[in-house]
Amino acid sequence: MRGLLSRLALIGLLLAANPTTRAHGEGHSAEVAAPSTAVGATPPAQPVSITLSQAEERGVARSHLMTQSMAREQQALARLRQVAALPNPSLSLSAQTVGSANALFQEAMLLTQPLTFGDKRTQPVAEARAELAAMHADVLKTHAEVVLAVDLAYFEAQRADQESQLARESDHVAEAFLEAARQQFKAGDVARSNVVRVEAEQA
Repeated sequence: MRGLLSRLALIGLLLAANPTTRAHGEGHSAEVAAPSTAVGATPPAQPVSITLSQAEERGVARSHLMTQSMAREQQALARLRQVAALPNPSLSLSAQTVGSANALFQEAMLLTQPLTFGDKRTQPVAEARAELAAMHADVLKTHAEVVLAVDLAYFEAQRADQESQLARESDHVAEAFLEAARQQFKAGDVARSNVVRVEAEQA
């Protein structure tokens, strides 16, 4: 179910850029057109040719799954940088007077830098690196899934376009047979029943 929904979502993304999209490859073409819902709306744009690689790039760029996966990877990278960095230093300033008759004004400044050693430092860094590696693997996995879904939708569009072309050619052949039967009937070569039969088959 998730794969089907992903494929439908990707087809919607491809349609978002162009109301009518033509996929072509290996000498074939396929059209996916968005139907017009408004009365008197502007006629749909002419089909735009798109290659398989272009469809894959567009699908990956507009996939919300890829966006989410890449965002998680960036979060993991930010966490690694945070745990790998040294803690912020602290600065303390103080001032006091010394003596009563000839009071002296003294100032003191103290800068401290907390340091961590051993497992307290290496363990969080190792965990953050492992998390980043897992998020990067998830990005690659999501990318492969999105590309596969785009490929399936692309070739499905090609198949549908070929079936539509075959249907149109079959209609033309049927019309030619019907016209031939009518001409033969007019010439007295065939009976009226032959014309009726061809008309019924075409209907």
